[in-house]
Amino acid sequence: MRLYEVTDAYRTVLSMIEAQHDGEGTADPVDWAPYLDTIRDDLTVKAESVAKMVRQLGAEADAISAEAKMLAAKAAARDNSAKRLKDYLLGCLVSAGVEKVTGALLTISVQQSPATVSVVDAYQVPIEYLRAPTPLEDRVDKRVALAALKAGEQVPGLELVEGGKHVRIR
Repeated sequence: MRLYEVTDAYRTVLSMIEAQHDGEGTADPVDWAPYLDTIRDDLTVKAESVAKMVRQLGAEADAISAEAKMLAAKAAARDNSAKRLKDYLLGCLVSAGVEKVTGALLTISVQQSPATVSVVDAYQVPIEYLRAPTPLEDRVDKRVALAALKAGEQVPGLELVEGGKHVRIR
Protein backbone atom coordinates (compact mmCIF):
# COMPACT_ATOMS: atom_id res chain seq x y z
CA MET A 1 0.00 0.00 0.00
CA ARG A 2 1.38 3.43 -0.95
CA LEU A 3 1.44 6.36 1.45
CA TYR A 4 -1.42 8.17 -0.27
CA GLU A 5 -3.40 4.90 -0.17
CA VAL A 6 -2.77 4.64 3.59
CA THR A 7 -4.02 8.21 3.99
CA ASP A 8 -7.10 7.39 1.93
CA ALA A 9 -7.67 4.25 4.07
CA TYR A 10 -7.65 6.42 7.20
CA ARG A 11 -10.21 8.74 5.63
CA THR A 12 -12.38 5.78 4.59
CA VAL A 13 -12.35 4.28 8.10
CA LEU A 14 -13.14 7.69 9.59
CA SER A 15 -16.12 8.18 7.27
CA MET A 16 -17.33 4.61 7.99
CA ILE A 17 -17.16 5.25 11.75
CA GLU A 18 -19.02 8.54 11.30
CA ALA A 19 -21.65 6.78 9.15
CA GLN A 20 -22.20 4.18 11.88
CA HIS A 21 -23.29 6.77 14.39
CA ASP A 22 -27.01 7.28 14.50
CA GLY A 23 -28.65 10.55 15.33
CA GLU A 24 -28.36 9.95 19.11
CA GLY A 25 -24.59 9.49 19.16
CA THR A 26 -24.51 5.72 19.70
CA ALA A 27 -22.41 3.45 17.49
CA ASP A 28 -22.75 -0.12 16.33
CA PRO A 29 -20.48 -2.50 18.19
CA VAL A 30 -17.91 -2.84 15.34
CA ASP A 31 -14.30 -3.08 16.52
CA TRP A 32 -12.13 -0.93 14.26
CA ALA A 33 -8.97 -1.29 16.36
CA PRO A 34 -7.28 -4.18 14.45
CA TYR A 35 -7.90 -2.50 11.10
CA LEU A 36 -6.68 0.86 12.39
CA ASP A 37 -3.55 -0.77 13.86
CA THR A 38 -2.73 -2.31 10.47
CA ILE A 39 -3.18 1.02 8.72
CA ARG A 40 -1.15 2.79 11.43
CA ASP A 41 1.72 0.30 10.99
CA ASP A 42 1.64 0.82 7.22
CA LEU A 43 1.53 4.58 7.74
CA THR A 44 4.48 4.50 10.16
CA VAL A 45 6.63 2.50 7.75
CA LYS A 46 5.62 4.55 4.73
CA ALA A 47 6.00 7.91 6.50
CA GLU A 48 9.43 6.91 7.80
CA SER A 49 10.48 5.86 4.28
CA VAL A 50 9.35 9.18 2.86
CA ALA A 51 11.14 11.05 5.66
CA LYS A 52 14.34 9.12 4.84
CA MET A 53 14.01 10.13 1.19
CA VAL A 54 13.54 13.75 2.26
CA ARG A 55 16.76 13.59 4.31
CA GLN A 56 18.63 11.90 1.46
CA LEU A 57 17.51 14.51 -1.07
CA GLY A 58 18.40 17.31 1.36
CA ALA A 59 21.86 15.83 1.88
CA GLU A 60 22.36 15.52 -1.89
CA ALA A 61 21.25 19.12 -2.38
CA ASP A 62 23.75 20.26 0.28
CA ALA A 63 26.53 18.27 -1.38
CA ILE A 64 25.68 19.73 -4.79
CA SER A 65 25.62 23.26 -3.32
CA ALA A 66 29.02 22.71 -1.71
CA GLU A 67 30.41 21.37 -4.99
CA ALA A 68 28.96 24.36 -6.87
CA LYS A 69 30.64 26.76 -4.41
CA MET A 70 33.94 24.92 -4.81
CA LEU A 71 33.65 25.01 -8.61
CA ALA A 72 32.74 28.72 -8.53
CA ALA A 73 35.84 29.39 -6.42
CA LYS A 74 37.96 27.39 -8.86
CA ALA A 75 36.48 29.31 -11.80
CA ALA A 76 37.20 32.65 -10.10
CA ALA A 77 40.79 31.54 -9.40
CA ARG A 78 41.25 30.51 -13.03
CA ASP A 79 39.80 33.84 -14.23
CA ASN A 80 42.21 35.72 -11.96
CA SER A 81 45.15 33.61 -13.20
CA ALA A 82 44.18 34.28 -16.82
CA LYS A 83 43.92 38.03 -16.12
CA ARG A 84 47.35 38.07 -14.44
CA LEU A 85 48.90 36.14 -17.33
CA LYS A 86 47.27 38.47 -19.85
CA ASP A 87 48.64 41.51 -17.97
CA TYR A 88 52.07 39.83 -17.84
CA LEU A 89 51.92 39.17 -21.59
CA LEU A 90 50.92 42.78 -22.26
CA GLY A 91 53.80 44.07 -20.14
CA CYS A 92 56.32 41.84 -21.95
CA LEU A 93 55.06 42.82 -25.41
CA VAL A 94 54.96 46.55 -24.62
CA SER A 95 58.43 46.54 -23.05
CA ALA A 96 59.76 44.66 -26.11
CA GLY A 97 58.02 47.10 -28.47
CA VAL A 98 56.15 44.29 -30.22
CA GLU A 99 52.60 45.06 -31.42
CA LYS A 100 51.68 41.68 -32.94
CA VAL A 101 52.81 38.08 -32.63
CA THR A 102 51.53 35.49 -35.09
CA GLY A 103 51.92 31.89 -33.99
CA ALA A 104 50.86 28.58 -35.50
CA LEU A 105 47.52 28.60 -33.66
CA LEU A 106 47.08 32.08 -32.20
CA THR A 107 47.58 35.69 -33.10
CA ILE A 108 48.36 38.01 -30.20
CA SER A 109 48.12 41.75 -30.68
CA VAL A 110 48.48 44.79 -28.48
CA GLN A 111 45.55 47.16 -29.01
CA GLN A 112 44.59 50.57 -27.75
CA SER A 113 41.56 50.50 -25.45
CA PRO A 114 38.84 53.05 -26.23
CA ALA A 115 38.62 56.29 -24.27
CA THR A 116 36.10 56.50 -21.43
CA VAL A 117 34.36 59.26 -19.51
CA SER A 118 35.19 59.84 -15.87
CA VAL A 119 32.71 61.76 -13.71
CA VAL A 120 34.79 64.20 -11.67
CA ASP A 121 31.89 66.15 -10.16
CA ALA A 122 28.39 64.98 -11.04
CA TYR A 123 26.82 68.21 -9.74
CA GLN A 124 28.62 70.31 -12.36
CA VAL A 125 27.53 68.21 -15.34
CA PRO A 126 25.16 70.17 -17.63
CA ILE A 127 21.61 68.85 -17.97
CA GLU A 128 22.00 67.80 -21.61
CA TYR A 129 24.46 65.12 -20.46
CA LEU A 130 22.11 63.59 -17.86
CA ARG A 131 19.66 60.69 -18.07
CA ALA A 132 16.66 60.07 -15.81
CA PRO A 133 17.66 57.35 -13.25
CA THR A 134 19.24 58.07 -9.91
CA PRO A 135 21.74 58.32 -8.16
CA LEU A 136 23.21 61.41 -9.78
CA GLU A 137 26.46 59.82 -10.99
CA ASP A 138 24.45 57.14 -12.81
CA ARG A 139 22.46 59.85 -14.56
CA VAL A 140 25.36 60.96 -16.75
CA ASP A 141 24.85 59.82 -20.35
CA LYS A 142 28.42 58.79 -20.99
CA ARG A 143 27.91 58.07 -24.71
CA VAL A 144 26.75 61.63 -25.40
CA ALA A 145 29.44 63.04 -23.11
CA LEU A 146 32.15 60.92 -24.75
CA ALA A 147 31.19 62.18 -28.21
CA ALA A 148 31.28 65.80 -26.99
CA LEU A 149 34.61 65.38 -25.21
CA LYS A 150 36.16 63.68 -28.25
CA ALA A 151 34.93 66.61 -30.37
CA GLY A 152 36.98 68.90 -28.13
CA GLU A 153 34.18 70.39 -26.06
CA GLN A 154 34.81 71.20 -22.41
CA VAL A 155 32.08 69.63 -20.25
CA PRO A 156 32.08 70.76 -16.60
CA GLY A 157 32.32 67.86 -14.16
CA LEU A 158 33.56 65.39 -16.78
CA GLU A 159 36.93 64.50 -18.21
CA LEU A 160 38.12 62.26 -21.02
CA VAL A 161 40.25 59.36 -19.86
CA GLU A 162 42.37 57.85 -22.60
CA GLY A 163 42.18 54.09 -22.67
CA GLY A 164 45.24 52.02 -21.94
CA LYS A 165 46.39 49.07 -23.96
CA HIS A 166 45.07 45.54 -23.84
CA VAL A 167 45.99 42.19 -25.34
CA ARG A 168 43.69 40.49 -27.81
CA ILE A 169 44.21 36.78 -28.38
CA ARG A 170 42.52 35.27 -31.41
